[in-house]
Amino acid sequence: MSGGEPEILVVGAGFGGIGMAVELRRAGIDDFVILEQGDDPAPRTADKYDILRHIRFRSEVVALDFDDAEDRWSVRTAENSLWRPRVVVLAPGSGFEPAFPAFPGRYSFRGTSFHAARWNDGIDCVGKRVAVVGSGALEFLPELAKQAVRVAIFQPAAPKSLWHRLFEHGPGVRRLSRWISGKYDPIARHDNAELVTDPIMRITESGIATADGREREFDAIVYGTVFGITDRFADRHLVGANGLTIQQVWRDGPEGFLGVAVHGFPNLFLITGPNCGAGRRSGLFVIEAQARYIRRCIERMRLTGSTRMEVRAATQHEFNRRMRAKSADGFHNSGDRFQDEQGRGLTAWPGSSGSYLRTMRRFDPNHYELTVPADREPAHEYAGPALLDAPGSVLPVEVALSGHPDPTDGLYHWYGRISATTSSDLPDPGRSEVFLTIPGGAATPARLQERDPWGNLRIVGIGVPPYPLEPAEIHSS
Repeated sequence: MSGGEPEILVVGAGFGGIGMAVELRRAGIDDFVILEQGDDPAPRTADKYDILRHIRFRSEVVALDFDDAEDRWSVRTAENSLWRPRVVVLAPGSGFEPAFPAFPGRYSFRGTSFHAARWNDGIDCVGKRVAVVGSGALEFLPELAKQAVRVAIFQPAAPKSLWHRLFEHGPGVRRLSRWISGKYDPIARHDNAELVTDPIMRITESGIATADGREREFDAIVYGTVFGITDRFADRHLVGANGLTIQQVWRDGPEGFLGVAVHGFPNLFLITGPNCGAGRRSGLFVIEAQARYIRRCIERMRLTGSTRMEVRAATQHEFNRRMRAKSADGFHNSGDRFQDEQGRGLTAWPGSSGSYLRTMRRFDPNHYELTVPADREPAHEYAGPALLDAPGSVLPVEVALSGHPDPTDGLYHWYGRISATTSSDLPDPGRSEVFLTIPGGAATPARLQERDPWGNLRIVGIGVPPYPLEPAEIHSS
C-alpha cells in the first residue's frame, strides 16, 4: 500500500518529532508527514501549530532503505505502507528502545518502575510517592504532581533551581516548552514537588539512596534518562547509500556529525543522535537547537535544487576526533547516569550550553555535499586490480578510477576509490606521496584522501593518469 511521496517524513511524535514539525511549520514548510507508533495523541501534541493533521498514528516504521538512483528513502511500516520521502528525520519517540541507567540494585525495587518512553498506563499515582529519575519525563510531571502525594525529581549536578533553568534561562528551551505544552511551569508551585541534586548511589527495595546518606522511600520510580544510541539502532533495518547498513557503520561505536547527520546516509537527519548527549543540559535545549539546524539543511537543499545532501566524511572524521580529544581532557565527566544498562558510556557534548548553541547556529553548507544525479562522478575510466606502493609496503588493491580535464589549470585531474581485501591493510590517508600501478601501466604518483564508512580510501592525482586516455575524435567540416 502506497503511503505517498512527501518531501519530508518525520519518524516519531515525541519531543523531537513535534519540535521538528513546529520548526518546519514556522518556516512555511508544509509538505511533511509524521509517523507515530502510538494510537492516540498525547497532550504534548496540542494543535497550536496545526500539527495533528500531519501525524499518522499506529504507524510503526520497520524498514528504511535509500534509493541511490532516485535520491529518495523507501520507508515501510508494520502495516505494509510504503512511503517515499526525499528527506527523513528520525526523532526520539515511542519507536525507540530506551536505556536504563546502570544503578546498583535497580532490579531489587519492590514497587512499580518503568521508563517514561514506555509509560505504564495502568499505574494509579493517586496518593503515591513517585520518583522521577532524569529530565526525560518532564511532560508527565504536571499530572504526577496533581495525583501523587509526593514527587521527587532526581537530577544530579543540576543547578539550584531546575525550573528556573529549564523554563526561564535555558537557551531556547522556554520557546520549545511553549510549543509543546503550557503545563510544565506551574509544577514549580506545587508544594509536593522536590528536586534532588545529590547523585544516586543505588536503588533499594523500598526506594533510592543518594550520596548524602539519605534513603527516600517510593511507591513508583519513573526513569526519564537518556536513550541508548547504539541500542536504538541495533536491530533496526536502516540501509543507506550503496547498501551500507547502520550496523556496519557503527560496528565500533556510534559516530555522526553534530548529532544530526551520519556519512553514508544521505537525506537522513537525526534528533539526539550520537555526539550530542545533553550532559548537564536539558534535552529540550538540544532538541530545539537540532530542529532549527535540520530545518536550515532542508532549506539549503531547496535553495540549491539539490536532491541529495550528505555530510562529508572528512568533516565527520574531524568532528569526532575533536570530540574524543575534548572528552579525554575531562569535559563533563558524566559518570554512570550517562551509561546504558551494560555500562557503556554515552558521549555528551564536551562543552558548555553556550558553546553547543553557537556551534549549532553556525550552519556551514561546505560541511555537506549537495548534489543532483547529473553532478556525480561519471562512469569509471578504469575499474580493476592495481598495486598501491605506499611508504613501507606494496599492496594489491582494487580500484575504480575516473577523471576529467580541469579548465581552470589546463591539467587532467583523476580520482577514485581504493579497496583491499582487509580494509585495515590500507595506509592512513593524508600520508606522503604514493604510487598506483594498473596492469600494463606505469607507476603514477598520487595522494590518499579520506576514508569512507566501508574502510575504502579516496585517491587523487593531477597529470597523466594510471590508465590510458582515449584520443578525442576530431571531425573536419
